[in-house]
Amino acid sequence: MIAGADLTGLALETLETQIFEPALEAIDRHFENQPLIRASLLQTVASTTRDLGLLDLATAPQEQALPVGGARIRVRFRGGCRLRAGGRDDRERLGQYRRRALL
Repeated sequence: MIAGADLTGLALETLETQIFEPALEAIDRHFENQPLIRASLLQTVASTTRDLGLLDLATAPQEQALPVGGARIRVRFRGGCRLRAGGRDDRERLGQYRRRALL
């Protein structure tokens, strides 16, 4: 009986429904008025779910994390296209864009 079971699929489904979905609800509930912390937590969930192959679940928190912070991102051409950022928040924003591109 165990030989034909999809234990990986069962484990991923359990993680999605018992860990990640409740975590996303808690992030929305507890960090609504703290946008940078909320964005950081959403990014962590998005990165983790992406790494586990739960791409459908990773997309929404990744997209919600992106607009936070109002980064000033400039594109410069010097032998190619390069994104530049001004401050710490901007560097984090660039990282979010890179991670979003992986989805």
